[in-house]
Amino acid sequence: MKSNIDDLCDAFIAAITDVGYAPKNIENYKQVSNRFKKFCAENDYDTYTANIGQMFADNIFNEKTGELVRYRYVMYNRFVRLINSFCLQGAFDFSIVKKEKSLPTSTQLIELYQNYTQHLKAQYSNNGTAGFFQNGILCLLRYMEKSDITSLTDLAVADVVDYICSWPQKHQRNVLCILRNIFRYFEREDLYFAVAGIHPYHAKRIVPMFTEDEVAKIKEVLSSSCVSHRDAAIFLLGLTTGMRAVDVINLRLSDIDWKNETIFFQQSKTGNAVCLPLTTDIGNSIYRYILEERPKVNDDHVFLRSQAPFMPLSGHSACYCMVTHGMMQDWTGWRTGHTLLHLCLGTTKTMTLTKTTPKKNGMVDRSRGYVPPFCTSCEVRYMSSMAGSFLPWAALPPMISRTASWNRTILTSRKSSSNSNSAVRCFV
Repeated sequence: MKSNIDDLCDAFIAAITDVGYAPKNIENYKQVSNRFKKFCAENDYDTYTANIGQMFADNIFNEKTGELVRYRYVMYNRFVRLINSFCLQGAFDFSIVKKEKSLPTSTQLIELYQNYTQHLKAQYSNNGTAGFFQNGILCLLRYMEKSDITSLTDLAVADVVDYICSWPQKHQRNVLCILRNIFRYFEREDLYFAVAGIHPYHAKRIVPMFTEDEVAKIKEVLSSSCVSHRDAAIFLLGLTTGMRAVDVINLRLSDIDWKNETIFFQQSKTGNAVCLPLTTDIGNSIYRYILEERPKVNDDHVFLRSQAPFMPLSGHSACYCMVTHGMMQDWTGWRTGHTLLHLCLGTTKTMTLTKTTPKKNGMVDRSRGYVPPFCTSCEVRYMSSMAGSFLPWAALPPMISRTASWNRTILTSRKSSSNSNSAVRCFV
């Protein structure tokens, strides 16, 4: 099947828009589409064929330096693959094409890999965490095969040490984490305790945090009209609770207990259950988004796309893009949303460290899933009282709430904001 070049490119852009590609990715593909049109115009190509697509996909080297451009290699090949699927099937095939992993050739080592992979799928709900350990055992099995070690029972402590030393210093902490997990699962206690005592070099950097001037700028930006209620609520959640972007994106309406003023969810990275206080600032921000901006669709996710189709956000990268877009409106102090959200955590933990005892410092770690997730009543009261000290947030203007109980709680907390004991209002 052959198709007009311009019509084919227009159909491609329309298709990726309909399936919900992120705006930034759509813009990237528009650039690739325009380059493809220019390529075809320069070579007098009027209709598309697979050979034309392959010639365009091979154009991945910089014209001046002759070096491989990784961006072209990825984007051009994806573009051509999708165009070819439309020409062959009459529809764009958006299924994920995964590169097969290079498995060892030994049957025993492959069996070890398969058993461990099944354990990871049952143990971890987060694909990124499971993939981290999955890639780790693949590297170990390849090393064992290269060293003529056909079984895990034949692996000695000296072999493990040599394997660790074969990695660059900056990767050795991750390698040790993977090895401990592997040896614990396969019940090699001798190897587990051998690597448990190894402490590689770790450069301790100063935890970044927002300065007072940056806090003032954030406050000004989030209260302005250039930032939507959704983006402001997402940023405020990360700033006052230290939640990861993936947990903010996956937050559901059923996770918010408005009556008891808590947020309860399962942490994506560790699978731990986490319970956090729903402070007045966060509650007002989310409530305003639900009432004024959130599309009326049958979906339990709190944060949805602002444009049709109204579906859940694609992932944590979408959260980074929203934070970056909102902050770059009037403030260019930090370049990426990923950096901004990590600064939120740094600010939260640093302010907690300066004002609390070591026991209470663990509350922010609970939002990251590193300690037992359930707070004691004293810790919850403290977290609620400290939430206002992370940022000197001004009281939000009055709003009409859906339930009288939540409205009464908000008004009560505003009237007693000058009293430090007001933080214990709902958490005794």
